[in-house]
Amino acid sequence: MERVSNTLQSLMAQALKRLPPDQLPAAAWDFAAGRAVAEKTRVLGCEKQTLLVEVPDPNWRAQLYTMAP
Repeated sequence: MERVSNTLQSLMAQALKRLPPDQLPAAAWDFAAGRAVAEKTRVLGCEKQTLLVEVPDPNWRAQLYTMAP
């Protein structure tokens, strides 16, 4: 299972490198956050190496904060 995960990460990294820079944050977010979270949120952009994400309500914001490293 580890090999599949490493292969998937490698393929995703290669795909992200081909995107125009303005599309990269949203594509990376969709991959990192997963489908359920990505469908409920919207990438606004990047500011000082921080991804800005719009959420539908304070509960979503609190949940995302708990997932941040």
